Amino acid sequence: MIINQKIIDYIIIILITLYIVIFIIGSSLIDPTGYITGDSTSYLRLSERILDGHGFFIPTDGRTEATERWFATWPIGYPTLISGISWTLGVSTMLASKILNILLLTIAILSLYFVLGQNGLLASLVLLTASTLRNYTMTWSEAPFLTSLIILCLFIGKIINDKSTISNKSLISLFFLLILPFLFRYIGLFVLMPTFLIALYLLFLNRKSDSFAILTIICFVFIFYSIYLVNNIHLTGHLTGVERFQVSEGNYKLFVELISAIFQEFILIMPNWDSGNFKQSVVVMIWAIFVLFCGIFIFKNIKKNVDGKFISYSYIFIIFGLFYLSSI
Repeated sequence: MIINQKIIDYIIIILITLYIVIFIIGSSLIDPTGYITGDSTSYLRLSERILDGHGFFIPTDGRTEATERWFATWPIGYPTLISGISWTLGVSTMLASKILNILLLTIAILSLYFVLGQNGLLASLVLLTASTLRNYTMTWSEAPFLTSLIILCLFIGKIINDKSTISNKSLISLFFLLILPFLFRYIGLFVLMPTFLIALYLLFLNRKSDSFAILTIICFVFIFYSIYLVNNIHLTGHLTGVERFQVSEGNYKLFVELISAIFQEFILIMPNWDSGNFKQSVVVMIWAIFVLFCGIFIFKNIKKNVDGKFISYSYIFIIFGLFYLSSI
């Protein structure tokens, strides 16, 4: 009996999901910190406050100006999701954050698969590499941020590939998808720039109504961002809740650190490489040789998709990635 390919795909996805559950929950239980950092405690603190009925306000820790203050150092999106999972399942906010990250990673994988088929399933494996999987294990807003970007890119790709006029339902969905990255990390407002280029591209394709519709949505999203940030200023006196001081490192040093971080991201088998560790350096050298041979093989055998479908999705991810990098 020949097993249907769809069934095989679903079995693979189930196995991947089980691996994600075991890895994230197991790592969090084994590690003495539970993969909780200072930022994580702030997210969990607000989540607890939301569950206790205090909304998005946290204690001022004895400061005389007020008994509580608006949570604005980070956006409210991630803590809100954590509190939602905690309330729904009746678990602690710490456990809820890990369950939420498992769901977010699974949603990202499913989104890639449902839009791109087996190509998307293969592409989703990059989410299981060392650095990315570490982000989803930590209680960090990078987890929902990355998932929201993946879904946004896929959604815009479908808009470009669908030759029919964009429906009102799709425009409403686009509005919320453009808001989500910002609600998880302030730098998420960068998504307006590549989306604006997509609108211009549609204008170039003579899809004027679609282009103007997206530009209109961009304006509404920008208004939302502005209201949110103005509210921060009104309640805290600062755009993002606290005064941001210039870092002590110079721009050159920061740039070198950024390039180093990008390089480390391509060491898919190791989240942090200590160049002073001989064993790790040997592993990285073997990995570099392996990647070089894989790159040569792929380059020699690459074939362009006839209808350009997957190429357009690739371009969208690259464009958004470059704009995000530039924003950093």
